Amino acid sequence: MRKKLKIIITSWWTDVFIDDIRCISNFSRWTTCSLIAEEALKRWHEVIYICSKGAKLPFEKELKLDINIDIKTELKRIKEIHKKISKFQNKLTVVKIKDFYDYKDKLLDFVKDKSIDICILWMAVSDFWLKKTNWKISLDFGKLTIELEKLPKIINEVKNIRKNIIKGNGLVFPLGKFPNGFNDRTRFIR
Repeated sequence: MRKKLKIIITSWWTDVFIDDIRCISNFSRWTTCSLIAEEALKRWHEVIYICSKGAKLPFEKELKLDINIDIKTELKRIKEIHKKISKFQNKLTVVKIKDFYDYKDKLLDFVKDKSIDICILWMAVSDFWLKKTNWKISLDFGKLTIELEKLPKIINEVKNIRKNIIKGNGLVFPLGKFPNGFNDRTRFIR
């Protein structure tokens, strides 16, 4: 029997706040991350899902209510799906992050845990940062110039913590030796 893995999956992006209501952001649906997490959970691996506030969560699509279908039919379907996926509840940890620094702190804390087998780092992490104002920027400025500061590369810090990391394509990083039967890093959740 194969060892069940402990996997970190990061999803969504980190926002760079300009003021209390504006931010520099990214646009993508990041469906792949939630699907990878679902497949890992279906194979009884443990998943730590680190994401931003709006990220798609594992099984979210299946649990969405379709208002175009009769409510009794939809509630029955959702109840059946909930029953099917609730067995994975103790295998999934969802960690919501606020910004780059929150992501960095939480990810690095998890990476220090030697029981983590694999990191799938798909979060679109900000490369630049600016000091956020504590107020809404007035439209009276007319023209506004924003100066950005370069942020540290989190993957370099991950590599410093886990020296035995296998270099991949920047996305999938096994964090140690694979258990027997896991010699192909592209098939780690099977």
